Amino acid sequence: MVAAPVPIGPWRPIGGRVTLDTDSRPVTSMPARRPVPERHRKPSSSFQLESDLTRADRIWSRAPSFALGSFHAGARSAEFRASGPYACHYLVLPRTTTEIRPSDGAPCVCSPALLVLHEPGTRLSRKAITPRGDECDYIAIAPAAMDRVFEQSAPQLLDRGSRWPRRTLPMDGTWLDAVRRLIGEARARPMEALELEERLLPLIGAACARIVEAPARARRARRTPDLAEAAKSLLAERHGERWTLERLASAVHASPCHLSREFQARVGMSLHQYLVRLRLCAGYDAIASGQGDLARVAIDLGFAHHSHLTYWYRRVFGTTPTNDAARRRALEASIS
Repeated sequence: MVAAPVPIGPWRPIGGRVTLDTDSRPVTSMPARRPVPERHRKPSSSFQLESDLTRADRIWSRAPSFALGSFHAGARSAEFRASGPYACHYLVLPRTTTEIRPSDGAPCVCSPALLVLHEPGTRLSRKAITPRGDECDYIAIAPAAMDRVFEQSAPQLLDRGSRWPRRTLPMDGTWLDAVRRLIGEARARPMEALELEERLLPLIGAACARIVEAPARARRARRTPDLAEAAKSLLAERHGERWTLERLASAVHASPCHLSREFQARVGMSLHQYLVRLRLCAGYDAIASGQGDLARVAIDLGFAHHSHLTYWYRRVFGTTPTNDAARRRALEASIS
């Protein structure tokens, strides 16, 4: 279930730019907002997206405080090696699996099965896991607008100085599908700022609420972060194989019970749930486009047959590959 749209206030031009009018108050009565601690208050500023952009970025649609974009950097490019410091918040949907190494945290394997979170000030380097390097879609959010979303959906994060409590987050398939669809539409047709804001805010609010609801990582998982990351990296490289828990545990030098427990505690989903989402997200475009032989796609991704793929596609995304392909064709026909 997605959260209700978050009111972010009126806009006003200042010096030729459009900024959020943080001094305005709505005419109708609203519930009292939780005050932001003085030590965490930030001055209102314009959307500093341009300072983050590189040759590997492509912006599909933007509003005064939000943007939808894509990043594609080959494993040998300068853009792949390092990024930051970021000026904006980012919700990132990877299309490939990459290991990122934040300057202020432990290395983390980011894959299509997880939502990746970056905050202003983040610097990171990358390590290639697949030859494709780093390919991802993202939502960019201005800090002032992000604080307003936090106030409504996750006020606890304001007490943390608007910092994310974790680097990755397991989101349900319907949320991921909604963002993928929005990005697909933004790539195919012009999108007005009003439409983009109204469609993005419930999705951003839902992600904030989810990170508050997600169980904190167990202390035992923090002591052995490399175990879960090793399993994520191995599954990303070989997601088409038929794995057993014993075989996977042997590959990362752990007992089956210990690996299963640690992975669940650290990632927030079971090994099998992670592998299924990884396969579906890796083949999302090929599956939803309806092009090619679905049975062949299913086998290549690691499913037993096309019915096996269809079952999990419906479980994760709430629809079948056939219906999704029909929706895409209808959208393309309406645009053309």
